[in-house]
Amino acid sequence: MHLYIDSKITDSTFEAGTAVYPFSNLAYAFLEVFNFQKSYSTVNIIIHLQDGIHKVYSGKLPLYSANINITVIPWGEESKAKVTFLRNDDEIKGYLNSMYGRSIAEMNYGYRTMQDESMKKLFQMLLPKSNILMMNSSLTFKFVEILSDGTVSSDPLIKVLGNGNYSSLTFEGVKMSL
Repeated sequence: MHLYIDSKITDSTFEAGTAVYPFSNLAYAFLEVFNFQKSYSTVNIIIHLQDGIHKVYSGKLPLYSANINITVIPWGEESKAKVTFLRNDDEIKGYLNSMYGRSIAEMNYGYRTMQDESMKKLFQMLLPKSNILMMNSSLTFKFVEILSDGTVSSDPLIKVLGNGNYSSLTFEGVKMSL
């Protein structure tokens, strides 16, 4: 399954995660996959990033993956995609207001539907402090640049739920400036 992200699309564009109607934020692809995991459980997810900076907001629009394999790659051979992890949430409020009604993706993770109560509680506790939160997942970033806003935090950028035996985070050909 392929999902497409273009952070430079205009406010008036409809978003569906397709090549014709890409999502404007990387988190929307993760929201789509998480909230409809039963539909995606038997396929590998490939997320294509268009040129530009793709912002991941700690706590508000983090990347959460559960029981799925996701690979994040550039969209096209010449793409110079950058993923920036932000911990300062002031910027996110205006962005979320501008998104209302544009995307078919849910604006929140549907963790309330999780069957395991202990995992649901962990998710609720850790999500507000995470940029990447994983549970029984494989997440791979290939040939993109990964940056940080430089905000110092005692919270780690990446958190793994459970014992971590079934989760992996891989960086291949990635330039990092954290």
